[in-house]
Amino acid sequence: MMFDRLVALLPSEGLEDLELERPDEEAAQLLSAWSGLWHPAILASAEQIPIGLPAASPPSDLTRLLVVVPDCCLGLLPEDWLPQAQAANACVLRNLRNRKDAVAAALQCLGPTPAVDPNLVADFLALGYCHLQVELLTRKLRYSSNLDQEGLRTAALAAAREALAGNAEAARGHLQAAFDRLHEAREYYYPVDTQLFDLTLLAPGTSGEALRGELSGGLPRNILCSGETLEGLAAREPETLDALKQALNAGRAAIVGGEYDELPLPLLEPDAIAAQLARGLPAYERHLGRRPTIYGRRRFGLTPALPQILERFGFTAAFHCTLDDGRFPTGNQARVQWEGLDGTSIDSLGIVPLDASRDAGFLQLAEKLGDSMGIEQSGVVVLAHWPGRAACWYDDLRRIAAYGSVLGKFSTMAEYFNEVAMSGHYAQYKPDEYRSPYLKQDVAAGRPDPISRWVRYFRRRTQLDAWQSVHLLAQCVSDDQGPPTDGAQIETSEQARLAAAIEDCLADEGSHSALDDDLAKRLQRPLADFARRVTDANSSERGSLVVNPRSFARQECVEAHPLIDVPAMGFAWVASAPAASDQVSAADAPAARRGWFGLGRAKVAPPLAEGNVLQNEFCQIHFDPETGAIRSISDYDYRDPRLGQQIALRLGGTRGGEADYSIMAADALVCTSAGPTLGEMVARGRLLDRDGRHVAAFKQTTRLWRGSRLIELLIELDIDRQPGPNPWDSYYAVRFAWKDETAELRRSMNWASVPTELAQFESPQFVDLHRGKQRTTLLCGGLPYHRRFGRKLDTLLVVAGESARRFRLGIGIDVPQPMAAAIDFIAPPLVLPDQPRPPTPSGWLFHLDCRNVLATHWAPLRTSSETTAGESESAQGSSSGRRLAGVRIRLLETEGRSVRLGLRSFRAVA
Repeated sequence: MMFDRLVALLPSEGLEDLELERPDEEAAQLLSAWSGLWHPAILASAEQIPIGLPAASPPSDLTRLLVVVPDCCLGLLPEDWLPQAQAANACVLRNLRNRKDAVAAALQCLGPTPAVDPNLVADFLALGYCHLQVELLTRKLRYSSNLDQEGLRTAALAAAREALAGNAEAARGHLQAAFDRLHEAREYYYPVDTQLFDLTLLAPGTSGEALRGELSGGLPRNILCSGETLEGLAAREPETLDALKQALNAGRAAIVGGEYDELPLPLLEPDAIAAQLARGLPAYERHLGRRPTIYGRRRFGLTPALPQILERFGFTAAFHCTLDDGRFPTGNQARVQWEGLDGTSIDSLGIVPLDASRDAGFLQLAEKLGDSMGIEQSGVVVLAHWPGRAACWYDDLRRIAAYGSVLGKFSTMAEYFNEVAMSGHYAQYKPDEYRSPYLKQDVAAGRPDPISRWVRYFRRRTQLDAWQSVHLLAQCVSDDQGPPTDGAQIETSEQARLAAAIEDCLADEGSHSALDDDLAKRLQRPLADFARRVTDANSSERGSLVVNPRSFARQECVEAHPLIDVPAMGFAWVASAPAASDQVSAADAPAARRGWFGLGRAKVAPPLAEGNVLQNEFCQIHFDPETGAIRSISDYDYRDPRLGQQIALRLGGTRGGEADYSIMAADALVCTSAGPTLGEMVARGRLLDRDGRHVAAFKQTTRLWRGSRLIELLIELDIDRQPGPNPWDSYYAVRFAWKDETAELRRSMNWASVPTELAQFESPQFVDLHRGKQRTTLLCGGLPYHRRFGRKLDTLLVVAGESARRFRLGIGIDVPQPMAAAIDFIAPPLVLPDQPRPPTPSGWLFHLDCRNVLATHWAPLRTSSETTAGESESAQGSSSGRRLAGVRIRLLETEGRSVRLGLRSFRAVA
């Protein structure tokens, strides 16, 4: 059957009002209806190119008509139109799910046709797709079509005739002319080139033959992979790795990546982020002979702390986008200068990719191009997919690009950043604009301990940091010093191995008791070495030596002594005290004070616990005897309550328009220590739902030391009712409440203090509450997930899949530096009992004179005579025989303000 007209029906009055955001199935039907009619046999039969008409006004002349009706148009057709079309013997194609079916059905109506080269047929179908996108793009840019329809028709029909005659080269020549007509129409209104980026994602199990096939073609590709994935490729697919290297060497591919493993970066400290890059970049060098200069990752993990770290690792640009759940900020411009927390900026591409495996994105291509062209010097579109998993429209784009740049030219991101002028637009995104999906992902995947795994991680990191710092202290007090030579670091293979093992625990949190034992044993060796060097072996006095490997002073409680101040990067020694119970009267307390000039009667410090109250010099804590909760925490200057606290199960759902929580019922509230050093109250009881049913038993121990601004909470739960599957809707939590609605909330992010107004956020170190001159700091101890409701905050303890039942949190009262207090709270005390008295009872080795600056890493630099990577384990734990050449320190400002920093050392610095 020969046709006079080729029509694709549209669910709109025209292309101007065609809704492009549609499900994949509808998008595939619309694209197939339009482009499937461009088969050369169908074009030659009708001697016309296809047109689109509204389904509400279908053709009235039905003779020799071929019309494709997508399912989304059926409800718009006049009721009697389909019977009329059937009676007129029109060829009406319905219920077509893809273009292959549409073409087959149309050819069946047409009857026998000459065989045509399938590759040439695919070029004709790509011409049809290109025609639709140019028409849509023209209308997106708010212009009327300037397309030379007659020139397009002439070239397309000439190409169709040559194709049917078997003249492939002649057909391609006419196809080139047809694509040129489309290019002229697009350039008339917007004469710029559009950049198309193929972003091929690699992961274990996704490489192989499909990737080799894609790399062998001439299309420029951007390969997004981590160092760990690359190592797996080298082990399992050496042939594919060779193909990747060949494509890179030929300039047909570029690598985007940088990290070894894609960890949740917003929860990590800067040193851990840097360690991931330091571990990942050598993997690229080993297997590809080059490293990526464009940073990118597939999993969510962007953070404002990244620009300064990337710049210091030699990255020239970043792909500011991730491809799984979570939210990240995007601006109007695709290319911006991404500015980090410290003002460092890095060139970045911040456009959300189209999923090349889905049909919906290809229907929206013109809209994406139009949005980009409206504000950029050139349009930019990124098409992301796994190897061999792209929709047929992606092949259309590839074929269109072979005929010209009417819809854009494919290139690598490296070429784009090198050739296109750098954007002058700076974008400093707020931390709250990044919203991670980590908790929901972990629970949905059934990963064990989605919360407590982080507590263990931060505890291990503090042990590793302490080991490195104490190792330095031991070397610094050695008399065996040497001149600096090559500046080799103590960053040995063993230290890097332990750091990598700690990071790997986040991806595979099984039983890692061997790692914990190893860290504990390694820390003891340099501690013993340091103690031997600073104490006097001839002294007959014995006591406890407290070592502080941090860059800020700490307070430690040793035996029955009051809190001991330990200098930063230093030590303090206290004589052993006779064993005695802490349960003594206030009259025995050492904190007796006299009046002015030492006159008047000595005032005995009050007990730390009286009735339902804990108190010291800085605050009072009032308990509710009915519930066991903290009714209020107040100071002596303002008296009004700062904070209240309780434990609860969020049951999920609402009751009376508010979230439904359990209530606390105390069975006992007991003072277990009233002083002189420690005040302690223990509450035991039950958590009940609103109908009085038992959901859990609890024990909360609240501790307050004399002279300390820290309140310690130790919580134990015995759970009967498990939380629901949605971790942000059903959980056990510590609930905090405050009075002032104007109080500012700040949280920790990558060891920086940032303001937050989010309802759900991550903050593993602290949450800081500012109210005038008051500063109340919740020390999270590694518990990262929090949910806010106005003047209430839930710190999540147990969600589905969580096995931990014991938890430790702190509350700081007007602590000067929250970040230092948070690290101090996580880091365990380093106390060596039964040590001889040092020549001086306390001392420091290094000192920073700005409290808002932390030293995050200390390492000695050694002389060239020492072994580096191959030294023995015993040599790792001792500084014996080593010659110190210098010290390497990494410093971090935590409050977001510039300072002048002074660093002092107990030795003259050469």
